[in-house]
Amino acid sequence: MAITPKKNKHRSGDQSDHRMASLLDEMSEFERFRHEILPELRKMVTKGASAEAIYRRYQAHAAARTITIAMTEDNPATALAAAKEILDRGGGKAVERKEITVNDMTDEQLDELIKKELGATNENEELQN
Repeated sequence: MAITPKKNKHRSGDQSDHRMASLLDEMSEFERFRHEILPELRKMVTKGASAEAIYRRYQAHAAARTITIAMTEDNPATALAAAKEILDRGGGKAVERKEITVNDMTDEQLDELIKKELGATNENEELQN
Protein backbone atom coordinates (compact mmCIF):
# COMPACT_ATOMS: atom_id res chain seq x y z
CA MET A 1 0.00 0.00 0.00
CA ALA A 2 1.52 3.29 -1.16
CA ILE A 3 1.24 6.38 0.96
CA THR A 4 0.69 9.60 -0.93
CA PRO A 5 1.17 12.97 0.69
CA LYS A 6 -1.89 15.15 1.18
CA LYS A 7 -2.13 18.19 -1.03
CA ASN A 8 -1.85 21.46 0.76
CA LYS A 9 -5.27 22.95 0.11
CA HIS A 10 -4.32 26.30 1.60
CA ARG A 11 -1.47 26.78 -0.85
CA SER A 12 -3.53 25.97 -3.94
CA GLY A 13 -6.28 28.24 -2.62
CA ASP A 14 -3.81 31.11 -2.40
CA GLN A 15 -2.71 30.43 -5.96
CA SER A 16 -6.32 30.38 -7.12
CA ASP A 17 -6.99 33.65 -5.32
CA HIS A 18 -3.92 35.20 -6.93
CA ARG A 19 -4.98 34.04 -10.39
CA MET A 20 -8.52 35.28 -9.83
CA ALA A 21 -7.23 38.69 -8.73
CA SER A 22 -4.98 38.82 -11.80
CA LEU A 23 -7.88 37.97 -14.09
CA LEU A 24 -10.04 40.67 -12.51
CA ASP A 25 -7.23 43.20 -12.92
CA GLU A 26 -6.84 42.24 -16.58
CA MET A 27 -10.58 42.53 -17.17
CA SER A 28 -10.56 45.96 -15.57
CA GLU A 29 -7.64 47.05 -17.75
CA PHE A 30 -9.41 45.78 -20.86
CA GLU A 31 -12.57 47.69 -19.95
CA ARG A 32 -10.54 50.85 -19.51
CA PHE A 33 -8.85 50.21 -22.83
CA ARG A 34 -12.17 49.62 -24.57
CA HIS A 35 -13.99 52.61 -23.09
CA GLU A 36 -11.22 55.21 -22.79
CA ILE A 37 -8.10 54.47 -24.80
CA LEU A 38 -9.59 52.84 -27.92
CA PRO A 39 -11.95 55.79 -28.64
CA GLU A 40 -8.98 58.17 -28.23
CA LEU A 41 -6.93 56.07 -30.64
CA ARG A 42 -9.76 56.05 -33.19
CA LYS A 43 -10.11 59.82 -32.91
CA MET A 44 -6.37 60.34 -33.38
CA VAL A 45 -6.30 58.06 -36.42
CA THR A 46 -9.35 59.67 -38.07
CA LYS A 47 -7.84 63.12 -37.53
CA GLY A 48 -4.68 61.96 -39.29
CA ALA A 49 -2.30 61.78 -36.33
CA SER A 50 1.08 60.34 -37.20
CA ALA A 51 2.26 57.04 -35.77
CA GLU A 52 4.93 58.98 -33.89
CA ALA A 53 2.31 61.21 -32.23
CA ILE A 54 0.29 58.16 -31.21
CA TYR A 55 3.40 56.43 -29.82
CA ARG A 56 4.31 59.53 -27.83
CA ARG A 57 0.76 59.85 -26.46
CA TYR A 58 0.72 56.28 -25.12
CA GLN A 59 4.37 55.84 -24.22
CA ALA A 60 3.68 56.21 -20.49
CA HIS A 61 0.85 53.65 -20.66
CA ALA A 62 3.11 51.17 -22.44
CA ALA A 63 5.88 51.71 -19.90
CA ALA A 64 3.48 51.18 -16.99
CA ARG A 65 2.10 48.02 -18.59
CA THR A 66 5.61 46.67 -19.24
CA ILE A 67 6.58 47.26 -15.62
CA THR A 68 3.38 45.58 -14.41
CA ILE A 69 4.12 42.53 -16.55
CA ALA A 70 7.73 42.36 -15.34
CA MET A 71 6.67 42.49 -11.70
CA THR A 72 3.57 40.30 -11.72
CA GLU A 73 3.84 37.82 -14.60
CA ASP A 74 3.82 34.15 -13.59
CA ASN A 75 5.60 33.08 -16.78
CA PRO A 76 9.34 33.67 -16.18
CA ALA A 77 10.13 34.11 -19.87
CA THR A 78 7.49 36.83 -20.26
CA ALA A 79 8.61 38.58 -17.07
CA LEU A 80 12.24 38.43 -18.21
CA ALA A 81 11.39 39.85 -21.63
CA ALA A 82 9.49 42.72 -19.99
CA ALA A 83 12.34 43.38 -17.56
CA LYS A 84 14.84 43.41 -20.45
CA GLU A 85 12.63 45.88 -22.31
CA ILE A 86 12.56 48.16 -19.25
CA LEU A 87 16.33 48.01 -18.86
CA ASP A 88 16.93 48.60 -22.58
CA ARG A 89 14.63 51.62 -22.62
CA GLY A 90 15.56 53.06 -19.24
CA GLY A 91 19.28 52.44 -19.14
CA GLY A 92 20.01 52.29 -22.83
CA LYS A 93 20.83 49.19 -24.76
CA ALA A 94 24.23 47.67 -24.34
CA VAL A 95 26.70 48.68 -27.02
CA GLU A 96 27.04 46.00 -29.66
CA ARG A 97 30.62 45.57 -30.74
CA LYS A 98 31.69 43.91 -33.95
CA GLU A 99 35.15 42.77 -34.90
CA ILE A 100 35.84 43.13 -38.59
CA THR A 101 39.05 42.13 -40.35
CA VAL A 102 39.95 44.55 -43.12
CA ASN A 103 43.42 43.36 -44.08
CA ASP A 104 42.32 41.61 -47.27
CA MET A 105 39.75 44.20 -48.40
CA THR A 106 40.07 46.61 -51.27
CA ASP A 107 39.32 50.27 -50.70
CA GLU A 108 36.00 49.88 -52.51
CA GLN A 109 34.99 46.91 -50.32
CA LEU A 110 35.99 48.83 -47.21
CA ASP A 111 33.96 51.86 -48.32
CA GLU A 112 30.91 49.66 -48.90
CA LEU A 113 31.30 48.04 -45.48
CA ILE A 114 31.54 51.42 -43.76
CA LYS A 115 28.45 52.71 -45.59
CA LYS A 116 26.52 49.56 -44.69
CA GLU A 117 27.47 49.73 -40.99
CA LEU A 118 26.72 53.45 -40.77
CA GLY A 119 23.34 52.87 -42.40
CA ALA A 120 22.49 50.13 -39.88
CA THR A 121 23.57 52.39 -37.00
CA ASN A 122 21.42 55.28 -38.25
CA GLU A 123 18.39 52.99 -38.67
CA ASN A 124 18.77 51.68 -35.10
CA GLU A 125 19.05 55.21 -33.70
CA GLU A 126 15.90 56.28 -35.57
CA LEU A 127 13.98 53.29 -34.21
CA GLN A 128 15.05 54.09 -30.63
CA ASN A 129 14.01 57.76 -30.92
